[in-house]
Amino acid sequence: MRDLKILCAATLTALSATLAFGVDSANVILKNSDGKISRRSVKLEKTDDNAMRLRIAKSEVPKGALWLEIYPDTATATKGDPGYFIFSRGEYINFTRENFSMVRPKNLMPIFGAKTPHETFVGIVKTLHNEYALCASAKDGKHKMYLKYGLRSIVGGLYDDIVVDFYTLTGDDADYCGMGRKYRQLRLKSGEIKPIRERIKTNKLLEKTWGNVVARLSVCATMPTPKKDNVYFKNPPPIRVIASFERQKETIDALSRAGIKDVTLVLPGWQRGGVNGCCPDIFPIPEELGGEAGLKSLIAYAKAKGYPLAPNADHTCAYHCAKMWDEDYIIKKANGSLLKMGVFGGGRMHYICLKRSWPLFIKEQIKRTKDLGFEGPYYIDVFSARPPDPCFDPNHMANRKEIAAVQDEIISYAQELFGSVLSEAGFDHCLQKVDFINYTSGIDYFQYELPKERGLPPQFDGIYPLWEIVYHGIVLATPGRTTQNNVIECFFTKDINKNDGAYDPRAPQPKDWLESPKLRNRMLRLVEWGGRPIIYDLTTSTVAELGKMYEFYQPYKHLQLEFMDTHREISKGVFLTGYSDGSQTIVNYTDKDFEYKGGKVPPQSYRLFGPGKLQAKVPSPKNRQS
Repeated sequence: MRDLKILCAATLTALSATLAFGVDSANVILKNSDGKISRRSVKLEKTDDNAMRLRIAKSEVPKGALWLEIYPDTATATKGDPGYFIFSRGEYINFTRENFSMVRPKNLMPIFGAKTPHETFVGIVKTLHNEYALCASAKDGKHKMYLKYGLRSIVGGLYDDIVVDFYTLTGDDADYCGMGRKYRQLRLKSGEIKPIRERIKTNKLLEKTWGNVVARLSVCATMPTPKKDNVYFKNPPPIRVIASFERQKETIDALSRAGIKDVTLVLPGWQRGGVNGCCPDIFPIPEELGGEAGLKSLIAYAKAKGYPLAPNADHTCAYHCAKMWDEDYIIKKANGSLLKMGVFGGGRMHYICLKRSWPLFIKEQIKRTKDLGFEGPYYIDVFSARPPDPCFDPNHMANRKEIAAVQDEIISYAQELFGSVLSEAGFDHCLQKVDFINYTSGIDYFQYELPKERGLPPQFDGIYPLWEIVYHGIVLATPGRTTQNNVIECFFTKDINKNDGAYDPRAPQPKDWLESPKLRNRMLRLVEWGGRPIIYDLTTSTVAELGKMYEFYQPYKHLQLEFMDTHREISKGVFLTGYSDGSQTIVNYTDKDFEYKGGKVPPQSYRLFGPGKLQAKVPSPKNRQS
């Protein structure tokens, strides 16, 4: 009997070792053009760096096939199992559902992961980065995670073999932090990205601005959004001036008087038609704002006051009211129609094909913008906020990989002229040379809480800072939209029909913004996720609020040069974030003191600890409302 127990134990140990080895195979399901579905199991092969590699040759996929799905053999779990599936932004799903289905067609990074009873792995999609959807589902409590390629939406069909590497993570690496560290390690090793600490050695502008708070000035001008029956107009209405170039100088004066020095300013809506107006037109600069002479005067004024001024550029959209309008450079869909999106001041907006537009006019526009005298970074709106958009126009057909290459070329050129490039969000095909994004994604940490507030089941269970584990110390960023404008959004009432479109300083506001639990938690989230503050619509009325954000940022801004290595909840409502220099932030969202390393972290506050000692703290609010 004793021998039998030993044999059983040995068998279980061997089985566990086998399961811990990692993804060994994947089930591949293919739907052909005739509607027939085929299934097969594909064995993975070990690479030189101990990954298990799945490869499906493009020649193996029949032409005209509709879709292909890949199910890794260990990406499964049963309701009640510990662990999670994690998507590229860090949104995760625990194994608690009986039935559900989720499809994520846009992935910030080509990675995903699973922590299951079988193993913990990170999957890294090596090819066709933006051509798949990441999916998860459960039926009768059986959870699975898989990749789905919509083959008919790929320009020209599969242009690369499908290659996915799986790395088994064990010990301290067996969680989302280990997943992020692994992908960061691979990108650094390949030379695709470099840390900020290294880049500032040869980049004077980045050396000057990496520690700055970012402030978007009030929009210079806009056009009224047209009615639905008039979205293709050719003759634009007069622009509505919100802040002339002379008025922007008043805001810069207010910044200077307040003694707020380390700020990078972004100037939106200075082009023809204002913001979202007559793109891709830039010139002539509206005379209502002060014209080209007034803009050059503003640029010189900001420089004299010591503030880098970045032009807000747009190289993604086009409107019929543009003098440059031509269907030639608009993205065509598979059926030949123009790719159109929402309606803004310029009317119906269309996305442009970058492959066609880059040599046609974008390169010259960047050069002409630089020639105006700008000496700050170059801010490209939307550019890194979307996966590359393919184009089916037979005259400039381009798949997503080709468009991503053009984006890299555009960013490289802008960096060469301006010294630094800023953009909007964190799709990592753009991040080789982008220095700052003003938010990581629209999938905010609050988004999964909103359904709960409405009594609806949440789509996912939370968000971990997976993107930040990969890119902190490499790309400056704010976690999400709810950590933008933390102060002014709750204290000012914007009415573009009054007060010339500025924020109204007469609106009711708390005596101290730190007394607002909602705002305080958002600022604490900035600390927890290592974010850099950004404020929108900066005017003379909101300079004081920017000052408070600026002061809040100073104790931990030096961490922007460090990698984020660890993140975990160490007690209910208390989070530890660890950095490559040994520093740790402890963020306490609770209403009680938290003891750590011989010090107290007050309620609704944080403290920064160096390697073994307390460095800084933020005072707890007097009014500890929950």
